[in-house]
Amino acid sequence: MFTSIGTAVFLYKIHMTKKVLQEKTIRDIISIHGELSSAKNLTPSPLINGEFSKLVHIVNVTTSHSSREILGNAKIASILKDIRTLSSKGESELELFWAKKVLASDIPEAILAQFPYYENYEKMTEFEVRGMRSCDLHKNHKILFVGSGPLPLSSIMMARQHGFSVDNLDIDSNAVDVSRKIISAIGLSENVKVVKGNIFSMKDFVKYKGIFIAALVGKDEAEKIKIVSHISNQSEKGTHVILRSVSDLGTLLYPNIRVDTLKGINVLKKYDRPKGIINNIIVGKTK
Repeated sequence: MFTSIGTAVFLYKIHMTKKVLQEKTIRDIISIHGELSSAKNLTPSPLINGEFSKLVHIVNVTTSHSSREILGNAKIASILKDIRTLSSKGESELELFWAKKVLASDIPEAILAQFPYYENYEKMTEFEVRGMRSCDLHKNHKILFVGSGPLPLSSIMMARQHGFSVDNLDIDSNAVDVSRKIISAIGLSENVKVVKGNIFSMKDFVKYKGIFIAALVGKDEAEKIKIVSHISNQSEKGTHVILRSVSDLGTLLYPNIRVDTLKGINVLKKYDRPKGIINNIIVGKTK
C-alpha cells in the first residue's frame, strides 16, 4: 500500500513538473511572438537573432508529447500562423543578410561557411542525397530546386559535394539576382543555374530526375500538396520528389506535410529529423 502511494506521488510530481515546463514553454513562445511581431523589421540584429535562436532551441528540445499539449493551447493556436509567417520572413532576411556579406567579401567561400546554419544544411543535404541514391539516382541526373532563395546553400552543396547539375527556381526577383551573383562568385555557374519563375507556370519537368521543394515553398500543407500534384502531372513517371517537412513544435516554423496526403507520389522514405535539425525529409517518386 505504501509503495503504491509512493509511486503515485512520484508520478504526480513528474506530471506536475511536465505541466510547469509546458506552461513555461507556452509563455516563452508567446513572448518571442510578441518581440518579433513588434519589431520594426526582421533584419538580423542581436535582438532578432536571439529571439529566433530561442525559438529554434524550444523546437529542438520539446518532446512530442509536450508539443501536442503546447500546440493544443488556445493562445498558441491563435498565433500559430502568424509566428510561422514571422519565421518565414526572418529566414529570408537572414539569408539575404548573409548573401550580401558573401558578395562583399574577397573570400566568399570562407564567409559562406560561416553562415549560422551551414552544418545543418550539410546534414540535411546528405540525408536527401542519400535518400535519392538509395533509389538509384545517379550523379549525372539533373536537379530542380524549388524555392532556392537568395542563399542557395543546398544547391551549392549538391553541386560541389555530390556532383549534381542544379537549376534553382525562385519567384522573387531580388533572391534570383543575389543568388546568381553568389553562384558566380564561388565559380559554380557551369553547374548551378538560377531561374525566376512560379512553379505552377512550369509545364515540363521531363529533363529533371530529382525535384526538391524547399521548406518555405507553399504557405500551408494544402498548397504544398497542389505543388506536388502539379509536378507529378508534368513529370516523367519515377521522377524523385524530395520535400522538407516538420513534426511537433516544428510547425511553429514550417507547415507539416502528412505522408498520406501526397497522392501524386509514392513515398519511398521518410527520415525523421536528425539530431539538431528541425526538418523531416520525405523522398518519393512520381506515379
